[in-house]
Amino acid sequence: MLAQGILPTTVSYNLLINIYARSGAVEASAELLIDMKQKGVQADIVSFNTVIKAFTRNGDIQGAEYWFNTMSRHGITPDVVTYNALICTCSKANAPEQAEAWLQKMLANGLEADKVSYCTAIDACARCGEIVRGLRWLHEMERVGLQASLSTYGTLIHALAKLGDVHRLETVMHHMERNKVLASNSMYNAVISSCGKKANTERAEYWLEHMLERGVAADVVSYSTLINACAKANDLKRAEWWFAKMEEEGVVGNSITYNCIINACAKASDPDRAESWVLKMQAAGESAGMLTYNSLINACAKAGKSSRAEGWIVTMQSCGVRPDTVSYSTVIHACVRSRDPARAEHWLSEMTAQGTPGTAFCYNSVIQAWAAAEKPSKAEEWLSKALEAQVDVSGNSFSNFINTCLRAGKLQKADTWLTEMSGRGLASNASHNAVAAAWARQGELAKAEAVRRRFETSNRQK
Repeated sequence: MLAQGILPTTVSYNLLINIYARSGAVEASAELLIDMKQKGVQADIVSFNTVIKAFTRNGDIQGAEYWFNTMSRHGITPDVVTYNALICTCSKANAPEQAEAWLQKMLANGLEADKVSYCTAIDACARCGEIVRGLRWLHEMERVGLQASLSTYGTLIHALAKLGDVHRLETVMHHMERNKVLASNSMYNAVISSCGKKANTERAEYWLEHMLERGVAADVVSYSTLINACAKANDLKRAEWWFAKMEEEGVVGNSITYNCIINACAKASDPDRAESWVLKMQAAGESAGMLTYNSLINACAKAGKSSRAEGWIVTMQSCGVRPDTVSYSTVIHACVRSRDPARAEHWLSEMTAQGTPGTAFCYNSVIQAWAAAEKPSKAEEWLSKALEAQVDVSGNSFSNFINTCLRAGKLQKADTWLTEMSGRGLASNASHNAVAAAWARQGELAKAEAVRRRFETSNRQK
């Protein structure tokens, strides 16, 4: 251009700046602004706005603010586009306070913020969990006669759902309705899920019904979320009703939907129903997985059917699904409830043999089961294994075992384990008194007094 004797103009520079900016060459676009000044070509608001927006795409607040200030020094008054670019830069950088500051500065300088200005500031606040600020700007936006975009409402709704703020979430949904803005499927799903997590099945049902009334198609996520809410509320009847409603509407359930129903059966202690739903699940082409089997085991355990619970863990293994901590701990608990410590012991042994570390719950359950069965030697065996595995043995496990030893006449053993118990900071007044009283009954008054002193000393050291 220069070789042909044609001098560059503001328009030609702006064209080049725009090309560099859009290609991501931010520094190159900024250098052209400097070159304009050196060549005596007057940069205009388009020149500066293009460069500022280039820094915006990179979320570079410092760079965008530098060129904003440079623009002002050149005597060019920033416009709405300029300020929107700064607000957007702060939003991308997750800096809601700075985004607000630029919006406030824009308004203070007499410019009318537009829909983009407000929505971008609201998005910045919502994404960073500053919901109250975001809602304040939403109200201000509507006060000046502007309507928020669907995406802005969506950002607020999903942020509120993440926080579990059902009250504000419902307020925003009703706000949208008053403004004749139709919420999307994902927005309805968010509010249904939030109500379900708060165990408010009534409100979860209200929003799904409302969703359908408004002509928004409910999908498998919508129904599964509500069915899960019913399960959490121990309302199997409503969970099954909504499953039937889902099928009536032509929505096909997936593994999540079936697992929610099976879980509801487990909470209702109804293994027969849980098993019937597994058959329906498999007939629909969905495979039973970890959650499915754990729910089945839990259903049997809650109903006191330990043998059936064991049967499902065996089936689970034969189907190639490896039991997890929940699987084993549930079946162990079922055996303990059935007063079958030998089977509880079997499953804890199986658990560790398969490479799944035994939990404190599992070890304590087995220790206390053997203690309740008046088998001090077995209780001691598992107490020793628990300590060897560096599992936290509860004070109840120690106390139950010590009492079993006392009933079996194993006083010295009870005293030895009482010392171990105290050394772990689990001193029990009842256990010390029981051991001291046992020594006293045998005429061993010195030993009885020693036990009492140990307890007093351990108390003073706490």
